[in-house]
Amino acid sequence: MRVYVFLLYFFCFLSLIGCGGGGSTPQDDTNPDPTITTYAYLMAFHVSSEETGTSSGDHMIYLAGSDDGIAWKFIEEFSPVSGSVPDLVFMNGFLYIFHTGTNQLTKVNANFQVVDEQPVSLTSDQDTDGFVDPSMFAENNQLYMFYLPGIIGQDPAGCSEFPCIKEIHSAQAEDASLSAFTQVDGARISMTLDMGGMSDPDIVQLADGTYVLYTSSGSNTWSFTSDSLNGTYISPDGEETRVVSNQGGVPSAIAVNDEVWLYVTSMSGNPGDDDRVERIKRTVIPDGVRQTSIWPSVVKE
Repeated sequence: MRVYVFLLYFFCFLSLIGCGGGGSTPQDDTNPDPTITTYAYLMAFHVSSEETGTSSGDHMIYLAGSDDGIAWKFIEEFSPVSGSVPDLVFMNGFLYIFHTGTNQLTKVNANFQVVDEQPVSLTSDQDTDGFVDPSMFAENNQLYMFYLPGIIGQDPAGCSEFPCIKEIHSAQAEDASLSAFTQVDGARISMTLDMGGMSDPDIVQLADGTYVLYTSSGSNTWSFTSDSLNGTYISPDGEETRVVSNQGGVPSAIAVNDEVWLYVTSMSGNPGDDDRVERIKRTVIPDGVRQTSIWPSVVKE
């Protein structure tokens, strides 16, 4: 189903959040007012036209709302902001958009107006080049960020030579400003790659308490699980990687009751082709980790 249409030659990366009826952010006292929006679900995504370039400095973040997770519409009250690979979280009565860019934190009020933008610092002896691809999770009055360590001058998702080790790390917010994080010891995921890359983590918690960490590798989405939020995440079937989807990458998921709604981005056509189309697709995974080839919904094309 085509819900709304973009001009061709746009790249889209997305994040989702449930606003009361369920979602990857627990509705506890860290989220005192999850009903600041009339939508049941929010989506953040960035776009960039090939005609003006695809560098992160060219990307703009938009918001969309939905009542069922399938039909989405632009939130016109929100003025797009510069940034890439956004993620959303409700805290302290505000919507926060974390993203890659100069000012990695955008604070939005109940009218979808931007009230603050500022950089986010990361204290880490290991990740001195900062973070990219943030994914946020609130637990026990604390906000955590899962991220891919940055590499200045290189695509952090890939490797300059193989084999190489790629990791996903996490960090904890230092105070209520949510603008400073300190890395949690250890790696949430550590993988030896012989080819390709790994990026775009997205964290979600299942109804049974299990945490699922999705990552992107090209057009594939992998899933890893842990019993502890800041523990070690492994493939749920004992293999090194678990492909939950080969229909697209840059995953974003939301847990609703006993299932997970998984959204991925996929492309058809080659750069410069008149028929090149970027799609955001949705599927439902009962256990959050089962491989699926059923994609009944195209939520944006």
